[in-house]
Amino acid sequence: KTNSFTQYVLGLAKSNHINASTLWRAKSASAVFMEIVGLENVEDIDASQIKTTPEQLELYGKVRTIAPERIVLELKEKMMRGEGIRNELKALWKTYRPLKHGKTERGRKRKVEKEYLVDADEASQFNLPFSLTEQEINFAIQDDSFAELKLDSEKRRKYLTSPQEVLHANIANALRSPTWFEYTLRQTFVARHQVFKGVIPGKLAGEKLTEQGNKVDVVGFVRPRNEDEADDSQTKDAVKSKLEKPLIFGASIRTNLASFESNIAPLENAEFCNYYYIAIPLKNDFVDLALKKVPRSIGILGINEDVENTKHRTKIVRRARLHEVACKQKARMMTELLLVGLGW
Repeated sequence: KTNSFTQYVLGLAKSNHINASTLWRAKSASAVFMEIVGLENVEDIDASQIKTTPEQLELYGKVRTIAPERIVLELKEKMMRGEGIRNELKALWKTYRPLKHGKTERGRKRKVEKEYLVDADEASQFNLPFSLTEQEINFAIQDDSFAELKLDSEKRRKYLTSPQEVLHANIANALRSPTWFEYTLRQTFVARHQVFKGVIPGKLAGEKLTEQGNKVDVVGFVRPRNEDEADDSQTKDAVKSKLEKPLIFGASIRTNLASFESNIAPLENAEFCNYYYIAIPLKNDFVDLALKKVPRSIGILGINEDVENTKHRTKIVRRARLHEVACKQKARMMTELLLVGLGW
């Protein structure tokens, strides 16, 4: 006998020579699975019918608490079909977790000075509120999507998340896709790419930093595809000698029109990238102002409210121009990418 369930789990793990976290993960995963399929008793679970893994179920349980419901539904369908979405779940959790502001499902939450106020039409506000008018009245609400919008609004209310924070996360989520790299390079796919968030290339040099002027919201490290790579007759050495050099893409996210009046295009950040973009909601007022204010060398990305493969869809409003990065700037950016990748 034990005095608590925790002690029982620890004892069970020790007797079976496994980590206790494995048992806790299995418990959490089974609870999520039972909820999805509508079971009430653990004994009713048929292990032969489960096509996913405990880790994926546990990650899904976390992601669904904050990610937009359209993305959550896609994830559930993929997971239950047996698709391997572990990396996708991790990326989404990393993108949307900050919207919880440290609040947990057990009720602990951050200390706030004043409560975030919402009006009666909150459900429509969550559907990517690109303008004040659409926050007040969202004509896009349909009967079949209202339930999703209601769940999204409950998440935002629970975690005291503002529309701007949600919009910023949705745009960052869209930029995980290689679409903007491919269109810029005029390639149907790129050989390799890795996306980093919140990179500050001037940090190592001890420069004076500002909130927006020195941070690149999303950085893509991209190696373009080489035609010879698809030819099996080529030897590895021959292909290696002809590989394209990696390119650095950067994007600053802008979620309100006021940001266009000051520091809209931090040119000091563009100097660290081969291609630089401003990422905005795909709405006429944003697009018109961006085309007017953003220098021609910098591209413009429009993020649509539609979701495809768990990412909000991206459209190139204007392609960025190629910039040759000086050796000093490239070294600083590469060093910062290394540190971000290591989590230092």
